[in-house]
Amino acid sequence: MTRQTTTSPGTKRTTEREFPHSNIVGLDKLSFRRSRWGGKAVLLAQLYQAGIPVPSGIVVGTEWFGQYCKTFLPKNDPQSRDELLTHLATATQSALHANKLENERLIARSSATPESCESKTLAGVFDSIVVDEVGSVKLAVRIVWDSALRQDLPKHIVPHRHKFPNMAVLLQKLISGSYAGVAHTTDVLGKRKNQIIIHYEEWRVGAVVNGTFHPFEASVNRKTEEVQKINGPKHFALPLRSIAKCALQCEKLIGSPVEIEWVSGPSCLYVVQVRPLGAHNDSTH
Repeated sequence: MTRQTTTSPGTKRTTEREFPHSNIVGLDKLSFRRSRWGGKAVLLAQLYQAGIPVPSGIVVGTEWFGQYCKTFLPKNDPQSRDELLTHLATATQSALHANKLENERLIARSSATPESCESKTLAGVFDSIVVDEVGSVKLAVRIVWDSALRQDLPKHIVPHRHKFPNMAVLLQKLISGSYAGVAHTTDVLGKRKNQIIIHYEEWRVGAVVNGTFHPFEASVNRKTEEVQKINGPKHFALPLRSIAKCALQCEKLIGSPVEIEWVSGPSCLYVVQVRPLGAHNDSTH
């Protein structure tokens, strides 16, 4: 039975029926439709479903963001906003439980439709937030949504006034590790052929969320998997060859050279982001 909120004549309130739980889906069942799930989530779902180590998570589809814009923005109606967020909280709790994530520490990440595509990355344009830092999943999702509604977004991202990027939100298990970094399957400057370039530093949650890290560098030969160079500390068990191998697997799956973001712990390696290297970064931050 669908619950319909009583309203004044001529005003329709949001119902549960308008937001079936199928609009919140785990990475293991996600279809590869950017229009519904955004670019970041679709690429990570491709990796996850192919067996590449990606932290588990669920995705709040773009239809929720569309309804947020439709019900709340025109009249700045807090009641409509709160109703929508209440429905969202119920639906996300059900999806988190189904994916065994209800007791995990989570990070809410943007997955706009133009993110991580072949022409642009939009790295750093939208917000990511650790859920327990703001107190609830629904508030974390709202913060990510609101980052797509800022008036200072570049015009090439939002070319038409009063239009916004279509935004899904990825709620993903937050991974703690020893080291974190990025790996490129090709040297974007073209100086080092057949090299996988790996940048890394000690893991910090702020660096993972904000992309603010000051890395060391290593390179691994694409063909022999031999470590060619390390410009940084060498006295730790950083699995450079495993990182390089994982980056090549991502490249093969995506079909183009890639940049991956990774987190490494004592016994695990996770990919937390992948971007085609044909893309350019439209971030202004």
